[in-house]
Amino acid sequence: MLSRYPWLVLMGPPLIAVIAAGLTIQLTPVIRGSSATTQSVAMQSATAQSALGPCKREGGRQAPSAPAAGTWWRATADLDAKGGLIGWNVSFGAPETRDSLLIVSPGSSVSGPRTGTIAIAEDDGATSVIHLVRPVRGCQDRIEVGAQIARHAVFDPTADGLLVHLLERGTRRDLGIWFVPEARGLPSLVVAPVEQAELERAGVGEVWTTNIEASDDGLYLAVQSCDPDGCLTRIQDRRTGVVAALDGSSGAMVGFAGPTLVVMGACSGLPCPVVVWNIAGGPAREIAPSVLGAAVAGNLVIAVVAGEGGVPESIAVDLRSRTRRSIGALDGGLLPLGGSAAFAGIETSPDQIGVARPDGMPAMLDLDDILPLGVAQPTEGQP
Repeated sequence: MLSRYPWLVLMGPPLIAVIAAGLTIQLTPVIRGSSATTQSVAMQSATAQSALGPCKREGGRQAPSAPAAGTWWRATADLDAKGGLIGWNVSFGAPETRDSLLIVSPGSSVSGPRTGTIAIAEDDGATSVIHLVRPVRGCQDRIEVGAQIARHAVFDPTADGLLVHLLERGTRRDLGIWFVPEARGLPSLVVAPVEQAELERAGVGEVWTTNIEASDDGLYLAVQSCDPDGCLTRIQDRRTGVVAALDGSSGAMVGFAGPTLVVMGACSGLPCPVVVWNIAGGPAREIAPSVLGAAVAGNLVIAVVAGEGGVPESIAVDLRSRTRRSIGALDGGLLPLGGSAAFAGIETSPDQIGVARPDGMPAMLDLDDILPLGVAQPTEGQP
């Protein structure tokens, strides 16, 4: 499948895993040049093509944004009549706002939301731009990247800007991870490009995609260099600049719990084990096998595992006490939504986790609901 549809990896290993596993999450394609076009567009729940204006600035600086739980996005593939990828339809919204849609080029990627802002890195073959979409404020800004290709961008919690993976245009040589300020200022190198020897030790061949994940406090930055079978995962302690690498190959990142990074194990399809790795030292350890989806909430990992007889069950793993317990099942075929998921995202409060519905739409669950009772109804990502 990957040889026929290489564009699947452009949105990262989470998308590959979902498709390869044949799960119920659907990344609804919009088919161009066929009768399916009208039907698929109608599924966008009255979503309108975005015409958001620039965000207001205070004294020449971007007005600060506050956390906005419920801000969400979802990406669907835009295909031509022969099944070729021609773009991505990124729908987004927030509680009490009208849903909107931004159509971007095939090589685009999406991250966030963080403080109510969604980051979309787009390249048109000549220039790269990062769209900063703020649904609650009803506005969007653009950061011009310049001659380099911006493949992926995430918010930097320590500064007013983004951490961006750049490639050299023409050669597509890896230029590493750079800090790109939202306002004026020059970009600066944060993490150097991965060395070929490191890739070989991890068993990673040609790098198809690079993923970035920052801890909530911005003290730790994880960078993954991935081929279709697995990823080399590196973590930088930003206070010292020291970069450590996880032994062997890993799967998609789930998220940070302090200095501990939670990742899926390297495997073909799903379910896969969930592995945790602390930058302070020591080997990675498996905390749950046969996982279909996982998310981090504080020091807890909430996961759905393939139980006996193939019936999914949910567990909560406490990373501090190293204990786990069953919390029953999530209603309606919901799956926890990791922070670096490639097809959807939603901003949550500290006492919530993001989940994906069977149709791929993001929603929220309150931890107080699922931990004592084991069963909960989600708060929808859409109003």
